[in-house]
Amino acid sequence: MQAAQGCSPSNGQLCSLDGITVNTTAGAVGQSFQSYNNAVPTCTNPNSFANDHQFSNIATTQDPESGFSFTGCTFSTAPRLVYDLLNRNDMNFYLDSSSQGPNYQGVIRQVRLDANSFDGPDSNLAWGKLQHPSDALLLHPAGKIISIANTENKFEVIELPAEAKSDDDAPFSNTYSAQGLRPGLLDGPVLAALDPDGTILVLENGNRRIQAFDLNGNSAPIFPNNAYFVPLKDQPVRQYLDFAVEFKGYSSCSRSWLRAVATSSRWTSTSRRASGWRPPRDSRHSGSP
Repeated sequence: MQAAQGCSPSNGQLCSLDGITVNTTAGAVGQSFQSYNNAVPTCTNPNSFANDHQFSNIATTQDPESGFSFTGCTFSTAPRLVYDLLNRNDMNFYLDSSSQGPNYQGVIRQVRLDANSFDGPDSNLAWGKLQHPSDALLLHPAGKIISIANTENKFEVIELPAEAKSDDDAPFSNTYSAQGLRPGLLDGPVLAALDPDGTILVLENGNRRIQAFDLNGNSAPIFPNNAYFVPLKDQPVRQYLDFAVEFKGYSSCSRSWLRAVATSSRWTSTSRRASGWRPPRDSRHSGSP
């Protein structure tokens, strides 16, 4: 057995935190991480042990352990988590990266917060299949899963079915974009978020910008002067890691050398409605890197 990179060989040692997501209605926090633990088998082989990735859930109450659950097995790549923030306890999902096939790189499965459990890789209960490895996962209020594929310079959209399907019958994602500079193309996408109108905003580390898309993969001119993107400061020492959007339309980016706000822009006055969906005033959108 080999220790995970950056980990000391001590059980319980946290190697990396892959992502975090919340469901405020259920009072739940989900976290995906890599840790050193020689007692947790892999999800693909119960007789094999590796210091790989897993996820767990805790409660936001005075007793966090009351909502505790964890996978009980490890994944070779991060199982992206995304919980719903619009008062639904049945729209919480994770990417089962251990389930792959000739044409897909992972299966979307459900996290059951009401039962402190999840549909495992052997459950044969699926909500969709991704065609590329996922670097970030986002849940759209219109009932769609959005995934960012960094090295492939693409993003994918899964339209969630009314109920779980078998792995074979689960819908494939629609894949959009390719590498490039012009509107509609991506270079080094890191993460996605939603603006108040439901438009998909993609942070591009290579192009140093935030670009807007609709759910059909079209670049959307929602920024001032009908621009398709807003540029970020272009300096070699900066590595953009993350960003967030609050309801009034301000965005904030996190960069590696200061991990602070890199830019803020307000565009709600010129934004357009996406896919006919209009959020309630108290809505927020959930995503996980």
